[in-house]
Amino acid sequence: MKASIATYITLIVCLLLVACGNSKPAAKDTAQQITLAPEKGQVWQLVAMRGKAVSRTDNIITLMFNPEAGTVSGKATCNSYYGNYRLRLDSQTPEGDNYTLKLSDIGSTKVYCNEADMNAESRYISLLPKADALRIDAYTMTLYQKGKEILKYELQ
Repeated sequence: MKASIATYITLIVCLLLVACGNSKPAAKDTAQQITLAPEKGQVWQLVAMRGKAVSRTDNIITLMFNPEAGTVSGKATCNSYYGNYRLRLDSQTPEGDNYTLKLSDIGSTKVYCNEADMNAESRYISLLPKADALRIDAYTMTLYQKGKEILKYELQ
């Protein structure tokens, strides 16, 4: 009987060792390996320009990335715009992933609308090529110029 209890104890210990050896990594380790980047098909809506809130109902301004082509596009109050971009991952933090950003060759269609909307659009499009960094988390993307926030978006 004693041999049989010893056998059971040995078997239980072996099973515990095998089970512990096959455990999955903690969720924190897995999360650190995920890189957040703008993905094709995601539509980012502008919510602030130079720290000032932008109306989310009138003349929505959007930004979309196409990583395969290295291009950006979107709608700015009255016109559509487009351009090229490059991203380089610099760091990953709990606040989000930080990138060096280069936007270039920004152009737009030439539909005219009221003066206020045209001015807002002009200010927006002029800020895009000034952005030199990008921070992204699950639902927010912020573009920076020399460390200062210039454009902030939320994922739609």
